[in-house]
Amino acid sequence: MRNHKCLLYMFLLVTLCINNLLMLNGVTNALDIVRIPIQLLMIIFFVFQIFYQKSRNSLASFNFIITICFYSLYLLIQIMLFSTNYMNDLSNSLFGIICFLLFYTAPCLQDNKYVKKMLFVTYLLFSVSFLYFRFVPPVTSSPFSDYHPQYVNSIYYVVCMLPFLLCYEKKTLYFVIGLICVMASGKQGAFVGLTVAGVIYYIIDIKMRGQAIFSKMIFSIIFLSVLPMVMYSYLSKAYSMDILGGFETMVEDGGNGRMEIYEKILNLFYNSETLEMIFGHGGLGSVSKTLGISAHNDFLEVLFDFGIVGILLYFSIILKLFFVGLRFVRDKFQLAPAFMFSIVLFIVLSMISHLVFILKYAMFLFSFWGYCLNKYVSYEKKNCSNSSY
Repeated sequence: MRNHKCLLYMFLLVTLCINNLLMLNGVTNALDIVRIPIQLLMIIFFVFQIFYQKSRNSLASFNFIITICFYSLYLLIQIMLFSTNYMNDLSNSLFGIICFLLFYTAPCLQDNKYVKKMLFVTYLLFSVSFLYFRFVPPVTSSPFSDYHPQYVNSIYYVVCMLPFLLCYEKKTLYFVIGLICVMASGKQGAFVGLTVAGVIYYIIDIKMRGQAIFSKMIFSIIFLSVLPMVMYSYLSKAYSMDILGGFETMVEDGGNGRMEIYEKILNLFYNSETLEMIFGHGGLGSVSKTLGISAHNDFLEVLFDFGIVGILLYFSIILKLFFVGLRFVRDKFQLAPAFMFSIVLFIVLSMISHLVFILKYAMFLFSFWGYCLNKYVSYEKKNCSNSSY
């Protein structure tokens, strides 16, 4: 039954993401009718686990869980006081935390071959569909479409799912598939995030396995170094997807106008009233309501919307997650490389894009963190049990 829980949760998560992809690629919105019921079902499962199963003890395994609870409560109060669209804002701001806690508190999630197969098939589906609609653009690719921003950022579905696949064999293959999609996307942010996180992943993987395996990884390292150059040369010539050329123009266009947006937000924040600086400007979406556009930076979004209190809680969660990752590395926990990959990826993408309040992209990342912490609790219990003999 425990194995089936993980399979069920993953199926619900995948269904939500497939629904989003179908809509943003202009295929159909017929599945959108199940979005809210699935989200409510996942919340019910979480509440059931907390109150009716013996999973409450796991909440005490990591002290940053209390910080997450304070952060969630703070966001809840802000939205209830200032939001004009409660259900939508609550879903966007808190459902990712629900996904994290759902996988984290599930009793003793075990490896399941069906979960692995589902992840593999879903990853291929996301990758193939992304490449197809990249070269055969749908109607939603038009700048005038409501789904255009999501279409442009659909590469994040592939990138954010990658940490789950890096826990299994053939991880280099999965990484290469993700890299192909990123190169085709032309998204500099996704390229930087995947590259930096990938380097961290392989450094930690080598460190944990020991120098003896370094020679076995030489082929992978060379392959991952040569492949991007070959791909870049082909794509830039055949399809005018000059992703590296975009970095050259960043000084001129300020990162597609991001620097101008950041400057405006910071000026607005510094010229705010004291209470607004401390507690924010009133719930989710204050930036877009003021500027007519999102901050394109999660840290600035949280700072402006939820103030100094919100950004301190947000920083605390990320910092504590990072230290949990270092704890995984110290204890040579098998999921440590993929976990650190996900943390670095999240930080990089949060600095140049928006993930925390666009849960269509980040649900896999939040769920992966919960999955890793769940497995680590079981790992610690097993080690303590073995050491007692």
